[in-house]
Amino acid sequence: MDEWLYMSDRTKESCGYFLREHFLNHVNYAPENVRLWDGTVSDTQKECRDVEEFIKTRSVNGTLDYLVLGAGMNGHLALNEPGTSFDSRAHVTVLDPVTQKVGQKYFSSEASLSGGITLGIDNFRQARRTVLMVNGAAKAEILSKILNATAPDEQIPATALLTFENASLYCDREAIKIS
Repeated sequence: MDEWLYMSDRTKESCGYFLREHFLNHVNYAPENVRLWDGTVSDTQKECRDVEEFIKTRSVNGTLDYLVLGAGMNGHLALNEPGTSFDSRAHVTVLDPVTQKVGQKYFSSEASLSGGITLGIDNFRQARRTVLMVNGAAKAEILSKILNATAPDEQIPATALLTFENASLYCDREAIKIS
């Protein structure tokens, strides 16, 4: 769903590399049905159009069929940072300082994380089925904000799920603070 700018899916420690190493290399799938982002391209707008076209032509209804998202520490979805319009489509984003800091956990040394390329919230809204997963005690504060939201709030992108037709939220005991 996203990639750090200036990294391709072949860059060790990139989002695509992580997905390949921890999921794709362990399941049976048709490679022609997988399209990962290339954050190294010079024309990022074309990359956004190409990814959206791939989804449109490879899916049954022209949208994502089944989507699993995680909420970031600041409530981001993929790299849709606080303040991102809920009408956003695939786009380049400037990373929130929280994401820049937390994102360092994926790297063996300090990485320059200033931007990303991501599907937008409107892409997610159109999915036939969306699941938001929130786990770990570190996510308890943002989960509380998501659960207590009375209306969608672009400062907490995960609250966009309140507008989705077919979305579910799953969390673990640590995130919801159940003992």
